Amino acid sequence: METIDALLYEQAERLSNQEWRYVVYSYRSPSLGKMYNAENIDLPGCKAQGPSVKEALVNLDSARTDYIYSMLLDGLDIPDPNFNNTFGHDPSDHTKISIYF
Repeated sequence: METIDALLYEQAERLSNQEWRYVVYSYRSPSLGKMYNAENIDLPGCKAQGPSVKEALVNLDSARTDYIYSMLLDGLDIPDPNFNNTFGHDPSDHTKISIYF
């Protein structure tokens, strides 16, 4: 089992606390009812979900820290939050409820 590098995780937490853009979509789960997906725009694949927008965003904060920590472990560059980037995702089965905060 891999142990956590405390200094790298601390760095990941600092980087994660920057103002990252995100988008939130609602969807209906057959078993859970209405749910929300939250995605970081500048960190492809960094996603979380929850039964409310607030919980999806809290979960996204945690996922972003872990995502950045994994990138640091792999020696990858962490992108700066890019407020001029566009988000090219168009999920036809989701309703966009909040974007680019």
